[in-house]
Amino acid sequence: MESDHMPLEFKIYGTRADKEEEYVERWEERRVWDEDGIKTYHQRCEKWQDENEEVNKKWENIKNKVKEAIPTKKVKIRTWKIGEREWHDSEWKKRKRDARKLVRDWRKNKCSREDLIKKKKEYRRWQEERKKEYEDEKMREIECVKTEQEVWKFINKYRKKKGKNR
Repeated sequence: MESDHMPLEFKIYGTRADKEEEYVERWEERRVWDEDGIKTYHQRCEKWQDENEEVNKKWENIKNKVKEAIPTKKVKIRTWKIGEREWHDSEWKKRKRDARKLVRDWRKNKCSREDLIKKKKEYRRWQEERKKEYEDEKMREIECVKTEQEVWKFINKYRKKKGKNR
């Protein structure tokens, strides 16, 4: 039976093949819906008329006109990876997964709201401690730096890299 209300659930097992493609920066067009974007959209939509009698052609024309009328801008998308935040490791990943699972369970009424809040606070506290430990470790590294060469090596390690299109 065909129905939009019957979910299809499946599991996919295997390893990820293209890990390098996962972290590539890419450019996407995003719709602009701020005040200026809305004004531009209304200006572009003012004089629309369609003479087609056929519903499908009318619908296609309307769809194309709306796509053309919506103001867009190109945005640089860079996917986040665990290595960028060095205090994130496999333990962090596991705890994050557990926290998300708990939220799903709460939505399905499998656990209480109080339990969810308690676990989330515990997770947040743990995460802040880990970040603090990482920052303390980096501060100890900075204190051990003795030569100018080591200073610049450390600075360049954390300096933002300039892209090609800047």
